[in-house]
Amino acid sequence: ATLPAKSVSSPPPVPVSVKLLAPAMKEVLEKDVLDLADLLAGRWDNELQTFFEPELNVPLPLRHERLHAIVKPVVAPEFGPVSFYVEYRKGGEAGPVVRQRIWTLSVDQELGAVRLSGFAPKDGKPLEGAWRQIEGSEGLKPDQVKKEAFTSVAGCDIIWRRRGEGFSGATRPATCKLVTNADKRVLSVSEQHD
Repeated sequence: ATLPAKSVSSPPPVPVSVKLLAPAMKEVLEKDVLDLADLLAGRWDNELQTFFEPELNVPLPLRHERLHAIVKPVVAPEFGPVSFYVEYRKGGEAGPVVRQRIWTLSVDQELGAVRLSGFAPKDGKPLEGAWRQIEGSEGLKPDQVKKEAFTSVAGCDIIWRRRGEGFSGATRPATCKLVTNADKRVLSVSEQHD
């Protein structure tokens, strides 16, 4: 006698989900935040870029002005655990302050990357030279880095990904729009960093 065929169902496949990898990936990205923070802190100057652009026949409208940036870690819990005060000076280290920011680094789980977000002070004058205070024992005063005293620089986040021993970062295409102080023109800005 033959037994009726039994309906054997195999167990459903276990889906390999990104969620299963998320804790490990988040740990990797959290380490990337700290590694990138170490690389960003310091002084940056594009003097060589501005010097060589004429030699390389870069068209005048595409040439960069010289900027000197000071990037100092700052304790600013309202912004996040990894934050910086950034001051840009036109023409070099002794030039006038043209822009200030609070930068924060955070894990962007959706993109699997590190996100650098920027915040502009509503009134930057009291912060000019604040990087010197950060080097001093007292640091910035808590009221100098209150989130309500800043505006998010929307659309201008830089998305960083590990690349070899360093990082590559860029703004997302066509998202960063800035208004000039002098004539209120709206500029579409893109950034690419290695």
